[in-house]
Amino acid sequence: ATILPDLNTAGAGITQSLGTLSISGNTGNGGFGAELTVSQGSIVTSGTPAVSFANMVLTSPSTNGAITTLNPTAGTLNTVLTIGNVSSLATSGNTDILQPFGTSTGNAITGAITDGTAGGKLAIEQFGGSSNWTYSGVSNYSGGTTLDNGKMIVTGGMLSTGNFLVRGGTLNGNQTAGNTLGNVTLNVSNAPNANITPGTTAVPL
Repeated sequence: ATILPDLNTAGAGITQSLGTLSISGNTGNGGFGAELTVSQGSIVTSGTPAVSFANMVLTSPSTNGAITTLNPTAGTLNTVLTIGNVSSLATSGNTDILQPFGTSTGNAITGAITDGTAGGKLAIEQFGGSSNWTYSGVSNYSGGTTLDNGKMIVTGGMLSTGNFLVRGGTLNGNQTAGNTLGNVTLNVSNAPNANITPGTTAVPL
């Protein structure tokens, strides 16, 4: 699916604020599932076109490894995607995978990332692309976190009982006191350009 935040008449981009996005990455076992692309509208001529969802629910309850990709793209203008709370409807023994992707900067997940209430897991894989994503909510999910490319800026807490693996890209940010990332593994043998850059204010990573 593609969203083009546009205007009635040509001018500067605005933020289109929406409610809950329910999306299904219905191809499991590591296959390609749903993809949400956000690009500037045809008559947006300046500024920052953006789309903001209050909540996002991954709705693949019985498909293990269902992947949902977020793909905000930078064309002539930088197009931004913001998500509030993220949860999953995965049932016991299944994992929904959210892949923040894209080529734009300033994207964010501002709320809590959680497994949901159906007994399954949610995993974050920031995979490919050159986008920047900020995670500012206090999250607790069990599917693990992987950073393969782009920049992951953590200003909240991303506590996961799964692994936190940095295989590429840059992990950056400042933690609020009492929050944590859990155990982080830097895999430089497979991705020698992976970086962890602690912050300088609040509580560093």
